[in-house]
Amino acid sequence: MNTKSNGSGGIGWSWASPLAAAAALTIASLHAYGVDLNITNVVGNATEAVTWIDRELKVPKFDHNLGTLTQVRIDVVGNVRTTPKIENLTSSPRTFVFGSQAAVTLEDPDKAPLVTTRPIVLITRRLGAFDGFANYAADGPGLPSGISQFPQTSTDQKSVVINSSNAALLNQFVNNSGPSATIHTIADDLGLPSSNASTGGTLSLFASATGDWLVTGGAVESIDFKQDIKTDAGINVFVIYTYTPIGYTLSGRLWNDIDLNGVADPGEPGIPGQVVTLLYGTDLTSGPVPVLDANGNPLPGTLPQITDADGRYQFTGFVPSDLSLRSFYSVQVSMPSGFTISTYSIFGFSPDSSIIRSTVDLNVAVDSSLAKTNIDFGFGKPLARVGGTVWADTDINGLKNGQESGLPGLVVTLTN
Repeated sequence: MNTKSNGSGGIGWSWASPLAAAAALTIASLHAYGVDLNITNVVGNATEAVTWIDRELKVPKFDHNLGTLTQVRIDVVGNVRTTPKIENLTSSPRTFVFGSQAAVTLEDPDKAPLVTTRPIVLITRRLGAFDGFANYAADGPGLPSGISQFPQTSTDQKSVVINSSNAALLNQFVNNSGPSATIHTIADDLGLPSSNASTGGTLSLFASATGDWLVTGGAVESIDFKQDIKTDAGINVFVIYTYTPIGYTLSGRLWNDIDLNGVADPGEPGIPGQVVTLLYGTDLTSGPVPVLDANGNPLPGTLPQITDADGRYQFTGFVPSDLSLRSFYSVQVSMPSGFTISTYSIFGFSPDSSIIRSTVDLNVAVDSSLAKTNIDFGFGKPLARVGGTVWADTDINGLKNGQESGLPGLVVTLTN
């Protein structure tokens, strides 16, 4: 299974969180893509609740060219920030617990709730007896009766999983018409290599939030205290796509290139029983080396193949271990017994006369083709030459003397 992520972004007031960076490609067929989503600042009034409804989040859709989407997991981080001012109005010192709370909901494309987070931030302060000035400050010696706090924040994280049990919603996350945009990977925080990948279109999710200030402990506003508490609420989302990747098919043919012209002409037979090996890298880059997964095991679809009766071979269901912008692989064969010349070496590149390799360029970022065919190798033998002169042997001595001339226009036939 592969994983692709489109992450961090939000609506409402938002700050950096652990979900602010998305993963990138690893060689174990696991990769993810991050994108900043729309962010809109919504700030509550000093003593009023904050409310915003059905704000839109555009999520990049999953590109069907990568495989079959099996699951979408959405991590939702609801956040709340309080900027409080509070004044004790009673004649004796008192402990107040105050702050802000919010209900932040992520909604599906039809604006039905998917998951609700409930962040809350509470501050506990001991305030002195009212000093006669309701200015949220200390106006005399001793314990102040009023304070103005710096902003305080809190988050609440929940997740929702969408799979085949909700196939209608799952399918809305898939773009079936092909890639239409490019998303750049954000991977620096994870120390992973960055890459680009295509994704097609966007899906609109929505978010709503309500938030308000609160003071606990039985205190009554305007009698026990005066407050000026600003409440902000926001949301961050991280969308993770899990899918079954579509494999490549690499195929070709080994044939007897009788006339050594580098072309498989009609009637030239295949060469059966030959071992064909797939390697990562080329002689001109790093490698070539065996194609292995993170545990050192051969990737599915990369085991050596044996040519059939017509000299054909095929690697099926091969998922490249490196889905970066460009990946070079090598298809390798050995000189078949009884042959001495590779016409691929003549028309292509080979490091020596006994091992022949053909480079395969899997540029998956721009090439949507999942089949690489006609990776062919021709082999032959040096052509023998038979020649001589037909002449008029006037003295019938079997030797061509200086005055004896050749006979033009005669047909010469070579028989076995």
